[in-house]
Amino acid sequence: MFLSPKYEVVRFKKTNVFLNRIYVKARLDDNLDTVFKAKNVAVEEAVFMKDRSVFKDYREDNEVWLKKCFEFDINYGKIGKFMKKDPYTFERIKDCMFQHYAKLLDIFDFYSGTSDFPRISYNDITSFSNHTGILDQNYINLAAFDLLLVATNVVDGHKFKVSAENNICRYEFLEFIIRTAMFRYMEKDNIRDHVLAIDTFIEEYLYPNCRIMNGERFRKFFCYNVATNEVIKKNEVNLMKLYKSFTHSKQKYVKLDQLKPWCRKLNV
Repeated sequence: MFLSPKYEVVRFKKTNVFLNRIYVKARLDDNLDTVFKAKNVAVEEAVFMKDRSVFKDYREDNEVWLKKCFEFDINYGKIGKFMKKDPYTFERIKDCMFQHYAKLLDIFDFYSGTSDFPRISYNDITSFSNHTGILDQNYINLAAFDLLLVATNVVDGHKFKVSAENNICRYEFLEFIIRTAMFRYMEKDNIRDHVLAIDTFIEEYLYPNCRIMNGERFRKFFCYNVATNEVIKKNEVNLMKLYKSFTHSKQKYVKLDQLKPWCRKLNV
Protein backbone atom coordinates (compact mmCIF):
# COMPACT_ATOMS: atom_id res chain seq x y z
CA MET A 1 0.00 0.00 0.00
CA PHE A 2 1.32 3.42 -0.96
CA LEU A 3 0.50 6.71 0.75
CA SER A 4 -0.33 9.72 -1.34
CA PRO A 5 1.87 12.78 -0.85
CA LYS A 6 -1.17 14.96 -1.62
CA TYR A 7 -2.69 14.32 1.81
CA GLU A 8 -1.45 14.52 5.40
CA VAL A 9 0.13 11.27 6.69
CA VAL A 10 -0.93 10.26 10.22
CA ARG A 11 -0.46 7.28 12.54
CA PHE A 12 -3.54 5.09 13.00
CA LYS A 13 -4.23 5.25 16.77
CA LYS A 14 -1.19 3.76 18.63
CA THR A 15 -0.15 1.30 15.94
CA ASN A 16 2.65 1.40 13.44
CA VAL A 17 0.15 1.80 10.63
CA PHE A 18 0.20 5.10 8.79
CA LEU A 19 -2.70 6.44 6.70
CA ASN A 20 -3.64 9.51 4.69
CA ARG A 21 -6.00 11.90 6.45
CA ILE A 22 -8.75 12.97 4.06
CA TYR A 23 -11.50 15.43 4.92
CA VAL A 24 -14.91 15.04 3.25
CA LYS A 25 -17.36 17.93 3.25
CA ALA A 26 -20.84 17.19 4.56
CA ARG A 27 -23.62 16.97 1.95
CA LEU A 28 -26.02 19.82 2.58
CA ASP A 29 -28.60 19.18 -0.15
CA ASP A 30 -31.25 16.42 -0.22
CA ASN A 31 -30.13 13.24 -1.91
CA LEU A 32 -33.21 12.27 -3.94
CA ASP A 33 -32.66 8.90 -5.54
CA THR A 34 -35.60 9.56 -7.85
CA VAL A 35 -33.92 12.49 -9.56
CA PHE A 36 -30.85 12.91 -11.73
CA LYS A 37 -29.47 15.88 -13.60
CA ALA A 38 -29.63 15.83 -17.35
CA LYS A 39 -26.21 16.55 -18.84
CA ASN A 40 -25.15 18.13 -22.09
CA VAL A 41 -28.10 20.51 -22.18
CA ALA A 42 -28.15 24.29 -21.99
CA VAL A 43 -29.91 24.31 -18.60
CA GLU A 44 -29.71 21.32 -16.30
CA GLU A 45 -33.11 20.23 -15.00
CA ALA A 46 -34.35 17.37 -12.84
CA VAL A 47 -35.81 14.38 -14.70
CA PHE A 48 -38.51 12.15 -13.20
CA MET A 49 -37.75 8.43 -13.10
CA LYS A 50 -40.78 6.35 -12.11
CA ASP A 51 -38.79 3.21 -11.18
CA ARG A 52 -36.99 5.22 -8.46
CA SER A 53 -39.97 7.23 -7.26
CA VAL A 54 -42.67 6.71 -4.65
CA PHE A 55 -44.83 5.50 -7.56
CA LYS A 56 -42.44 2.68 -8.52
CA ASP A 57 -44.95 -0.05 -7.61
CA TYR A 58 -47.78 1.47 -9.63
CA ARG A 59 -48.78 -0.86 -12.45
CA GLU A 60 -49.22 0.59 -15.92
CA ASP A 61 -52.55 -0.03 -17.64
CA ASN A 62 -50.94 -1.60 -20.70
CA GLU A 63 -52.68 -3.95 -23.10
CA VAL A 64 -51.30 -7.10 -21.48
CA TRP A 65 -52.61 -6.15 -18.04
CA LEU A 66 -55.96 -4.95 -19.42
CA LYS A 67 -56.35 -8.24 -21.29
CA LYS A 68 -55.74 -10.20 -18.10
CA CYS A 69 -58.32 -8.14 -16.20
CA PHE A 70 -60.79 -8.49 -19.06
CA GLU A 71 -60.52 -12.28 -19.08
CA PHE A 72 -61.25 -12.37 -15.32
CA ASP A 73 -64.27 -10.10 -15.78
CA ILE A 74 -65.71 -12.16 -18.62
CA ASN A 75 -65.14 -15.46 -16.81
CA TYR A 76 -66.85 -14.22 -13.63
CA GLY A 77 -69.89 -13.21 -15.69
CA LYS A 78 -72.44 -15.51 -17.29
CA ILE A 79 -72.28 -14.43 -20.95
CA GLY A 80 -70.12 -17.43 -21.85
CA LYS A 81 -72.65 -19.83 -20.32
CA PHE A 82 -75.76 -18.62 -22.11
CA MET A 83 -73.71 -18.38 -25.34
CA LYS A 84 -72.33 -21.89 -24.81
CA LYS A 85 -73.99 -23.26 -27.94
CA ASP A 86 -72.49 -20.51 -30.09
CA PRO A 87 -68.79 -20.24 -29.16
CA TYR A 88 -67.95 -18.38 -32.38
CA THR A 89 -70.36 -15.55 -31.52
CA PHE A 90 -69.11 -15.51 -27.94
CA GLU A 91 -65.54 -14.97 -29.15
CA ARG A 92 -66.74 -12.15 -31.38
CA ILE A 93 -68.52 -10.56 -28.41
CA LYS A 94 -65.33 -10.81 -26.35
CA ASP A 95 -63.26 -9.19 -29.11
CA CYS A 96 -65.83 -6.41 -29.41
CA MET A 97 -65.98 -5.75 -25.68
CA PHE A 98 -62.20 -5.70 -25.32
CA GLN A 99 -62.00 -2.96 -27.95
CA HIS A 100 -64.16 -0.83 -25.64
CA TYR A 101 -62.76 -2.20 -22.36
CA ALA A 102 -60.41 0.64 -21.38
CA LYS A 103 -63.09 3.30 -21.90
CA LEU A 104 -65.72 1.21 -20.13
CA LEU A 105 -63.38 0.91 -17.13
CA ASP A 106 -63.07 4.71 -17.02
CA ILE A 107 -66.87 4.98 -17.02
CA PHE A 108 -67.25 2.35 -14.30
CA ASP A 109 -64.52 3.95 -12.18
CA PHE A 110 -66.33 7.30 -12.20
CA TYR A 111 -69.78 5.96 -11.31
CA SER A 112 -68.55 3.43 -8.73
CA GLY A 113 -66.28 6.10 -7.23
CA THR A 114 -69.29 8.36 -6.67
CA SER A 115 -71.49 5.49 -5.48
CA ASP A 116 -70.70 2.45 -3.31
CA PHE A 117 -67.10 1.84 -4.38
CA PRO A 118 -66.03 -0.63 -5.69
CA ARG A 119 -69.61 -1.20 -6.82
CA ILE A 120 -72.47 0.86 -8.23
CA SER A 121 -75.58 0.76 -6.06
CA TYR A 122 -79.03 -0.08 -7.43
CA ASN A 123 -80.20 3.53 -7.07
CA ASP A 124 -77.10 4.86 -8.83
CA ILE A 125 -77.24 2.35 -11.70
CA THR A 126 -80.90 3.38 -12.14
CA SER A 127 -79.89 7.07 -12.20
CA PHE A 128 -77.10 6.18 -14.62
CA SER A 129 -79.60 4.48 -16.94
CA ASN A 130 -81.96 7.45 -16.77
CA HIS A 131 -79.14 9.91 -17.47
CA THR A 132 -77.82 7.99 -20.48
CA GLY A 133 -81.29 7.38 -21.93
CA ILE A 134 -81.14 3.60 -21.52
CA LEU A 135 -84.23 3.65 -19.31
CA ASP A 136 -86.36 5.50 -21.87
CA GLN A 137 -89.75 3.91 -20.99
CA ASN A 138 -90.13 3.11 -24.69
CA TYR A 139 -87.71 0.38 -25.67
CA ILE A 140 -86.74 -0.30 -22.05
CA ASN A 141 -89.19 0.44 -19.25
CA LEU A 142 -88.62 0.00 -15.52
CA ALA A 143 -89.94 -3.58 -15.50
CA ALA A 144 -87.59 -4.65 -18.31
CA PHE A 145 -84.74 -2.77 -16.65
CA ASP A 146 -85.30 -4.62 -13.36
CA LEU A 147 -85.31 -7.98 -15.17
CA LEU A 148 -81.99 -7.12 -16.83
CA LEU A 149 -80.47 -6.22 -13.45
CA VAL A 150 -81.81 -9.38 -11.79
CA ALA A 151 -80.37 -11.54 -14.58
CA THR A 152 -77.04 -9.72 -14.27
CA ASN A 153 -76.94 -10.07 -10.47
CA VAL A 154 -77.47 -13.83 -10.37
CA VAL A 155 -74.22 -15.35 -9.07
CA ASP A 156 -73.01 -18.54 -10.71
CA GLY A 157 -69.74 -20.29 -9.92
CA HIS A 158 -68.04 -18.02 -7.36
CA LYS A 159 -68.55 -16.55 -3.87
CA PHE A 160 -67.54 -12.92 -4.35
CA LYS A 161 -71.13 -11.81 -3.78
CA VAL A 162 -74.60 -13.29 -3.34
CA SER A 163 -77.45 -13.13 -5.82
CA ALA A 164 -79.62 -11.09 -3.43
CA GLU A 165 -77.25 -8.11 -3.72
CA ASN A 166 -78.58 -5.71 -6.33
CA ASN A 167 -75.48 -3.56 -6.76
CA ILE A 168 -73.19 -3.84 -9.76
CA CYS A 169 -69.57 -5.04 -9.69
CA ARG A 170 -67.17 -4.34 -12.53
CA TYR A 171 -67.64 -7.68 -14.27
CA GLU A 172 -71.42 -7.29 -13.87
CA PHE A 173 -71.24 -3.85 -15.47
CA LEU A 174 -69.87 -5.49 -18.63
CA GLU A 175 -72.54 -8.17 -18.52
CA PHE A 176 -75.24 -5.54 -17.98
CA ILE A 177 -74.06 -3.69 -21.10
CA ILE A 178 -74.12 -6.86 -23.21
CA ARG A 179 -77.54 -7.98 -21.96
CA THR A 180 -79.07 -4.52 -22.36
CA ALA A 181 -77.61 -4.06 -25.86
CA MET A 182 -79.02 -7.41 -26.98
CA PHE A 183 -82.44 -6.63 -25.47
CA ARG A 184 -82.55 -3.10 -26.93
CA TYR A 185 -81.46 -3.88 -30.48
CA MET A 186 -82.07 -7.60 -31.02
CA GLU A 187 -85.38 -8.02 -29.23
CA LYS A 188 -86.80 -4.53 -29.69
CA ASP A 189 -85.26 -3.62 -33.05
CA ASN A 190 -84.17 -5.24 -36.29
CA ILE A 191 -80.46 -5.82 -35.60
CA ARG A 192 -79.55 -9.52 -35.73
CA ASP A 193 -75.81 -9.34 -35.17
CA HIS A 194 -74.63 -9.40 -31.54
CA VAL A 195 -71.50 -7.35 -32.15
CA LEU A 196 -73.36 -4.68 -34.11
CA ALA A 197 -75.94 -4.44 -31.32
CA ILE A 198 -73.24 -3.99 -28.66
CA ASP A 199 -71.25 -1.46 -30.71
CA THR A 200 -74.39 0.55 -31.48
CA PHE A 201 -75.51 0.54 -27.85
CA ILE A 202 -72.13 1.74 -26.55
CA GLU A 203 -71.72 4.39 -29.24
CA GLU A 204 -75.25 5.77 -28.96
CA TYR A 205 -75.95 5.56 -25.23
CA LEU A 206 -72.69 5.42 -23.28
CA TYR A 207 -69.95 7.42 -24.97
CA PRO A 208 -72.00 10.57 -25.66
CA ASN A 209 -73.63 10.69 -22.21
CA CYS A 210 -71.28 9.17 -19.63
CA ARG A 211 -68.73 10.85 -17.41
CA ILE A 212 -65.34 9.19 -17.00
CA MET A 213 -62.45 9.01 -14.56
CA ASN A 214 -59.23 8.18 -16.40
CA GLY A 215 -56.88 7.17 -13.60
CA GLU A 216 -53.97 6.37 -15.90
CA ARG A 217 -54.12 9.80 -17.53
CA PHE A 218 -54.34 11.50 -14.11
CA ARG A 219 -51.26 9.66 -12.86
CA LYS A 220 -49.21 10.42 -15.96
CA PHE A 221 -50.03 14.13 -16.08
CA PHE A 222 -50.30 15.02 -12.39
CA CYS A 223 -48.38 12.38 -10.39
CA TYR A 224 -45.43 11.24 -12.46
CA ASN A 225 -43.26 14.34 -12.12
CA VAL A 226 -40.41 15.55 -9.93
CA ALA A 227 -42.36 18.16 -7.95
CA THR A 228 -45.19 15.80 -6.94
CA ASN A 229 -42.76 13.02 -6.11
CA GLU A 230 -40.71 15.30 -3.81
CA VAL A 231 -43.80 16.44 -1.89
CA ILE A 232 -45.13 12.89 -1.44
CA LYS A 233 -41.71 11.55 -0.48
CA LYS A 234 -41.12 14.21 2.17
CA ASN A 235 -44.57 13.63 3.69
CA GLU A 236 -44.80 9.88 3.13
CA VAL A 237 -44.65 8.89 6.82
CA ASN A 238 -47.45 11.24 7.87
CA LEU A 239 -49.56 10.34 4.84
CA MET A 240 -49.33 6.64 5.71
CA LYS A 241 -50.32 7.39 9.32
CA LEU A 242 -53.35 9.26 8.03
CA TYR A 243 -54.26 6.41 5.68
CA LYS A 244 -53.94 3.79 8.42
CA SER A 245 -56.20 5.84 10.69
CA PHE A 246 -59.04 5.08 8.24
CA THR A 247 -58.22 1.44 7.49
CA HIS A 248 -58.00 -1.81 9.43
CA SER A 249 -57.80 -5.57 8.84
CA LYS A 250 -61.30 -5.74 7.34
CA GLN A 251 -61.11 -2.48 5.39
CA LYS A 252 -58.22 -2.04 2.96
CA TYR A 253 -59.19 1.33 1.52
CA VAL A 254 -60.71 4.66 2.59
CA LYS A 255 -64.42 4.94 1.87
CA LEU A 256 -65.87 8.01 0.19
CA ASP A 257 -68.19 8.72 3.14
CA GLN A 258 -65.16 8.73 5.45
CA LEU A 259 -63.16 11.03 3.23
CA LYS A 260 -65.83 13.69 2.65
CA PRO A 261 -65.94 15.06 6.25
CA TRP A 262 -62.15 15.09 6.39
CA CYS A 263 -61.95 17.06 3.13
CA ARG A 264 -64.55 19.55 4.41
CA LYS A 265 -62.41 20.24 7.48
CA LEU A 266 -59.50 21.12 5.19
CA ASN A 267 -61.76 23.21 2.92
CA VAL A 268 -60.71 21.04 -0.01
